[in-house]
Amino acid sequence: MIKRIWFFIIALGFLGSLCAQDSTYYRAKIWDSKISGFRKADAKNIHPTHPILFIGSSSFARWIGLRYCFSKYYILNCGFKGSITSDLIYYADDIIFPYKPSQIFIYEGDKDLANSMSIDELMIDIKTLVRIIEIRLPGFPVAILSIKSNPKRDRFRLKYETSNALLKEFTQTKSNLTFIDVASVLIDEHGKYQWICLHPIRCI
Repeated sequence: MIKRIWFFIIALGFLGSLCAQDSTYYRAKIWDSKISGFRKADAKNIHPTHPILFIGSSSFARWIGLRYCFSKYYILNCGFKGSITSDLIYYADDIIFPYKPSQIFIYEGDKDLANSMSIDELMIDIKTLVRIIEIRLPGFPVAILSIKSNPKRDRFRLKYETSNALLKEFTQTKSNLTFIDVASVLIDEHGKYQWICLHPIRCI
């Protein structure tokens, strides 16, 4: 009986430590106000159910003409500048599931790898994010965009290309996943950049 009590106490302590870690996500201070802004905007605007949801870093966040490019569909852009994949994981209950999307487009990776994250670590985060979505929304269509390079981050180009090959391979393991190659169209046949800005979509 005493052993059971001690086991119960230890288990509670372990669960408490997990909750403490979750509440102190090391990047939460960066984004809590931004996520709060999303909630305030949601309170003022009634979003149609089942939008096509875009989540990710500044490549989405700064895509001003996104809705015009897909005017036949209801698009909801929940990208936020400077985010990495772990941010999407942590805030999934704020930026994904409340909107009951019909499809999700994800763009992350360039900043992750530029911040000294390894390719293996990035793939773990991507797979974790996809798994979280699959648990809540089984068989749900998810599109993962390739990681694009640019002149300012050319030193990471090989890491991006290697990661893209792994991302493509991963999406081929599940019928609900799609890989969209946006990186190759930014580089010509000679390997030179066709765009000189960090966010090519703003150059259009």
